[in-house]
Amino acid sequence: MDEQNVIVSALPSLAICPKFVGQKEAGPAAEFGSAFHKAMETGDLAHALTPAALKAGKEGQGINQAAIEEAFAWAQEWKQALLEKMHPAAEMSELEGALAMIPGRRFFIDWFLSVDAEGTKLVIVDWKTGRSIYNAEDNLQGKAYALAMFQLDPVVDQVMVIFVTPFVKGQSAAVFTRDTSDKLAMDVFRVVSAAFSQDSEPCPGDACKFCGKFGSCTAVKKLTDTEAVTGWLEEARNDPEKMSALLGLCPVFTKLIEEIKASASRMRFEAGIEIPGYTVVHSSSKTKVQEVQQVVKYLTANLGLDAPTILTYCSLSVKDLEDLIMSTAKRGTKDETLDRVMTELRAQGCVTGGQDNGIPYLKKLK
Repeated sequence: MDEQNVIVSALPSLAICPKFVGQKEAGPAAEFGSAFHKAMETGDLAHALTPAALKAGKEGQGINQAAIEEAFAWAQEWKQALLEKMHPAAEMSELEGALAMIPGRRFFIDWFLSVDAEGTKLVIVDWKTGRSIYNAEDNLQGKAYALAMFQLDPVVDQVMVIFVTPFVKGQSAAVFTRDTSDKLAMDVFRVVSAAFSQDSEPCPGDACKFCGKFGSCTAVKKLTDTEAVTGWLEEARNDPEKMSALLGLCPVFTKLIEEIKASASRMRFEAGIEIPGYTVVHSSSKTKVQEVQQVVKYLTANLGLDAPTILTYCSLSVKDLEDLIMSTAKRGTKDETLDRVMTELRAQGCVTGGQDNGIPYLKKLK
């Protein structure tokens, strides 16, 4: 295992697969993440709204400018609330750190607060631009941050690590103390030592989504044995542990499908190689109503249709309605305005459902 692949941010992936290797070239999600982090570091949203950042955000995260602006505004308010609560003696952005058991590798903490003048209590904030919830209690990246602070300064007694996800307005915090630093060290050491070990075997799972060796991994190639995979499913139907393992493989199967389609497209359209059994067809572009207001005006003026008649053919999703409501609210009152208006609409019977637990689903914590 090349030691350059063992870095703090990769620890959660290495815990899943000790042979995980980060991709050499960052994809659009990582590119947008860097732009948003720069905006948070400088307090200037413009860094996340450049043409390149907007393109990366759309391709990598499926987010638009309005979502970026809303996430940034929420994050700024969250920062201010934390400052008012903690009253830090010192704060810093992009603090450089290192971990003794990963020699030669540095990491950068997004936002660092020293809560008291003596420096015994620290707060570390890590911004996440995805839509998954990071469990600070179990996440190895957060544990490594806390451990590094304990190793850096013997005065430090407590480190709070907070993962903040502005695009879902979520957060997860955990407090680590020096008394538990030995356990932190062992948790990190087990993963690091397995990553450096020549005897470790690859283990397909969630980490495959971001692994640079995905295309050449022998363990992943075994998953093409459909008979074996079907057998695993049969065994897992009555075995929760095996079902958990199969759920972890879902991202692998998804990526395999994406890789097959992408490789086939490159073969046919870039190399010009015919693929037996497949031909090239051209589908029509998707028709959509671009300017609803203009269409309504035209229909009422030229076809004699009235607004109530037209509206029976129009659909408005709850997400569209919520976005519309929040677009009318002043900064800092979006959530309050949304709650008030939606409550009124529910009371009038205009909006129904969405208040019970809904349909349950499984969501992995990173």
